[in-house]
Amino acid sequence: MAGRLAGKVAIITGGARGIGLAGAELFAAEGAIVIIADRDAEAALKAVATLTRNGARAQSIPCDITKPETVETLMNETVESFGKLDILYNNAGYSIVEKVGAADLPLEVWHETIDVNLNGTFYCCKYALPHMIAGGGGSILNTASVAVNGALEYNAYATAKGALIPLTRTLAMQYVPDNVRVNLIVPGGTRTERIVDRFDREGRTGGYGQRAPLGMNDPLDIAYAALFLASDESRHITGQVLHVDSGYSLHWRPDSTTGG
Repeated sequence: MAGRLAGKVAIITGGARGIGLAGAELFAAEGAIVIIADRDAEAALKAVATLTRNGARAQSIPCDITKPETVETLMNETVESFGKLDILYNNAGYSIVEKVGAADLPLEVWHETIDVNLNGTFYCCKYALPHMIAGGGGSILNTASVAVNGALEYNAYATAKGALIPLTRTLAMQYVPDNVRVNLIVPGGTRTERIVDRFDREGRTGGYGQRAPLGMNDPLDIAYAALFLASDESRHITGQVLHVDSGYSLHWRPDSTTGG
């Protein structure tokens, strides 16, 4: 199958739904062999069935990224099945709106959020890197959030996502001699079922344009950015932070420009 990722083997964590599934579908359409790694095994199987019906090569491998041993198994099984690992898309993430200050935040919320969003990303990178190095290189895509600069109601989530910036840049520095590129995508509010439901419940959906002048992202908007960073078109790009946030990080307001 021809395409921008023809012949490449890609793991997408949290690939069974939402942004991850959009990435899986686009990667597959561009010729990649896609491994969907998700702790929801049933949803992952459904996603793979959809991909294979459309002619793609895909496989699901259940994985809880907070457990290093299952992450190591994911990487080993992928290489055993397909001979190499070219792309790691660390998409899996987790957040809750805490609505409390740090003094009142339950420790279990802190630990779980850090475990998924920071530790899980690190484990995936750690166990993917030896395979990428052995194969002559690869591309790692980490996923943060517009909370990277701090967020009033997200103590743990903002901390975990913010920490991905130095992690990404450090890995990029360390492994550039091995032709392994590491970049970070920073999505803004994205029209997944989970986020739309949350915004609706909190009454924020209609007002999102007050901060993001281009409106909410579609999952495909993030997928296109991931495709570029995964492909050889970005072969000279590493250690970079790409905001796909519809202008959210501009701190735009309707009265902040005269237009024209």
